[in-house]
Amino acid sequence: MARKARHSSLENRTSRLKLPIQGKPHKGPNLARGITLLYRRNKTNGSWVLKASDGSGRFWTRVIGLADDFDDSDGKTILTFFEAQDIAKQLARGAARPTAALRRSRSTAR
Repeated sequence: MARKARHSSLENRTSRLKLPIQGKPHKGPNLARGITLLYRRNKTNGSWVLKASDGSGRFWTRVIGLADDFDDSDGKTILTFFEAQDIAKQLARGAARPTAALRRSRSTAR
C-alpha cells in the first residue's frame, strides 16, 4: 500500500482551526508530481482544494470537498485529510468523481 503524505498543520481539525481565515488556500502536501492538496479555511467547515498540472506548464484547481472541521466525515462531501488525498489523486489522474465510500466497499469485499 502506498504511503500517505503527512502535513502537520492540516492532518487534524485542531491544527486546521488554528490557521487564519483567508481567501487563498493554505499550502498542503505534494501528493505526486504536479498534484498538490490545498486547504481553504472558512468560518464554517474549510474546503479541500486540488491543484494539478495539465501537462503543459499550467495548473487547474478544483474544490473536492469540505473538511471535517466541525462535522464528522461522511466519505462523500465531508472528508478527512487522508480521504481528501485519495480523492485528489484519483481526480488528478482523470477519474470521474470517486468517493471514499465506494473505495471502502471495494477494499472490504476482497
